[in-house]
Amino acid sequence: MASVSALLLALSSVVACSDDAEGTFAPGESSSGAISSSGGSSSGDGTSSGGSSSGGSSGTAACTTPATELGQFPATVRGLHLTAEAFVTYDPSSGPDTGNPATPKRGALLSMPKAGGTPTELFVPADDDHAVGEVIADGNDVFFLQSDRTSDSGSVLHRISAAGGAATPLTAQTFDDFSILAAIDATHVYLTTDTMLGAGIYKIPRAGGAPVLIADLDETSLGDVQVFGTDVWFASTQGGGSVYKTPISATQPSQQVVFDGDHPCLTGFTRVADGFLCNEPIAISKVDDAFANRQPIYQLLDVPEDAAGIAPK
Repeated sequence: MASVSALLLALSSVVACSDDAEGTFAPGESSSGAISSSGGSSSGDGTSSGGSSSGGSSGTAACTTPATELGQFPATVRGLHLTAEAFVTYDPSSGPDTGNPATPKRGALLSMPKAGGTPTELFVPADDDHAVGEVIADGNDVFFLQSDRTSDSGSVLHRISAAGGAATPLTAQTFDDFSILAAIDATHVYLTTDTMLGAGIYKIPRAGGAPVLIADLDETSLGDVQVFGTDVWFASTQGGGSVYKTPISATQPSQQVVFDGDHPCLTGFTRVADGFLCNEPIAISKVDDAFANRQPIYQLLDVPEDAAGIAPK
C-alpha cells in the first residue's frame, strides 16, 4: 500500500498557484531559493525576518504551464473520450429538431481535434426513433450503442472513425438499453448487461462479428470491469460482493471467483500487478459520523491476488 498512500498524499497536498510568480519552486519555498519559516518570510539567506521575502512571493508554486483552451463543447455534453486524433463526446442538444418536447433534439456525437478547434458532428442518428447511448474509444476508433426508442432491447453496437465517415454496425444482435460498454482491448469490445434476470459480459470483435457471452451471473449486479493480461476481471455488487475473472479466450461463460468476502466494490476496482484495489462503502450507521468528522465515505482496499487461497498468475 506504500505507493497508493503516496499517491493519496500527493493528491491531498494541493499547492496554490501564483499569478505573478516566475519559475518553479516547492511549497513553502520562495523564488529566492530559501525556505520560509513560520512567523515570517525568508530574507534570502535562510533566516526569518518577519517580513516579506527579498526574492519574490513565498510559499506559492508558480504556474509554469497554464491551461490552454482548445475549444468549447456545449454545456450539455455527456462524457469525454480521447482518441489518437480527437476528443469525442455525446451531446443530446445537438442534431436536428424532433418536434418532441421531451426530446427536442435528436442528439449527436461531436468531435474536436486534439490540437483544438470547433466541434463538428461526427454521427447523428438517422431518425427521431434512435439515439446514441454508451460510448467508448480507443486508438482512432469510436464505438457506441445506438438505441431504439421504440424498444427496450434494440441497442446496436457501431464503430466509426474519429476522423469521420460512415458508422458500421458490428453485430446483428441487439442489446438492452441498460447495457454498458465497459472495456476495450486490441481485439474486442466488452459489453455488460445487467437486468432483473441476471448480469452478463459479452465480447464483440472490434472488426465485427457475433458476440460471445463469457460471463453469466444470476440475480446479481456488475460493478467495474477491467481487462488485464489474458483475463477480464469484474466485480459484483450484490450480497457480500465478489471479484471474478474470466478468460478473454472463453467461448462460453467461464467466470471463477477470485475473491469472495464482505467488501462489495460498489464504485469499481483497479487491477494491479499483484492484486487489485477496490472502493468499499462504510457501514450506513457510520454515514452521519463520516460527514460530521469530514471522513471519506469510501475506504480503499488493497486485496492480494492470493486472497482466499487463489494463487497469483
